[in-house]
Amino acid sequence: METFADRLKAAMNEQGLKQVDLVRLAQQKGIKLGKSHVSQYVSGKTVPRTDILIFLAQTLHTDSEWLLGHD
Repeated sequence: METFADRLKAAMNEQGLKQVDLVRLAQQKGIKLGKSHVSQYVSGKTVPRTDILIFLAQTLHTDSEWLLGHD
């Protein structure tokens, strides 16, 4: 089963985005998202809270439920 981290990395690759790109895009939208947060999401240490999850799903043109591993 794919984890949140696996799906986040796959979606980032598909969109051609790096971790720092997500941080910059969040800043542009007034969302507080640090490099360390994104690093923890990608490494599988933590899962984002709902507002960040929605931002990531919208930015990566995917569904938040899919990101969480629900099919």
